[in-house]
Amino acid sequence: MTDIPAQHQDTKKTNLYTGYRRFVNPFFAMVLLFGLPYVISWYFIYSGDSASFEKPNNHGELVSPVIALGKFSLEQKDGSFLTETDVAGSWSLITVTSACEKPCQETLFSIRQNRKSMGVNRKVIKPIILLETPDALSGLTVDLSKEFPQLAIITQQNEATQRIKKAFASVTPVIENSIFMVDPYGNLMMVYPAGSDQKKGVLKDLQRLLKVNKPDI
Repeated sequence: MTDIPAQHQDTKKTNLYTGYRRFVNPFFAMVLLFGLPYVISWYFIYSGDSASFEKPNNHGELVSPVIALGKFSLEQKDGSFLTETDVAGSWSLITVTSACEKPCQETLFSIRQNRKSMGVNRKVIKPIILLETPDALSGLTVDLSKEFPQLAIITQQNEATQRIKKAFASVTPVIENSIFMVDPYGNLMMVYPAGSDQKKGVLKDLQRLLKVNKPDI
């Protein structure tokens, strides 16, 4: 077999290299690099195909974006006032009731037990209940001041309570007996709707949150 002259081999390699350079022109490389993500996004949006993504590991329903509750001064059963400064740095668990019957009592029990289960970290968990009427707790057979002394009982309605309940209503259709979690910066960030597994859900989320954001106690 006749050998191909070295000069012809070099010419062939040069032609291949030149073709390759033309193929990977920087312009086309940039189009591929920056345009591909949009093509993939368009495909999943309009093709009807579904993509599997890892589910979030929270148990409550995230509020996104979070809602800042702002400044407030809420009158408590004992006549004192609870302000945003009093709960700053704490994880607040808030519920609402107009008549504290069985569902309300179960919600309060869940809040109390979850708080106790956090050990020393319970010091940074603030339980709060907003009463729709001053006598909303009249049906209780227990004395909350003894059974749950850490609970802040808000008895009077004012502009602040109305604003807070409006924020609650924007994230769930039924605010009574739901549990609303407010972060240490005063932001409503999670809700556990009435009728959901509040006891397990709140506990799991508090354990994870306080593990990541270790409180300075």
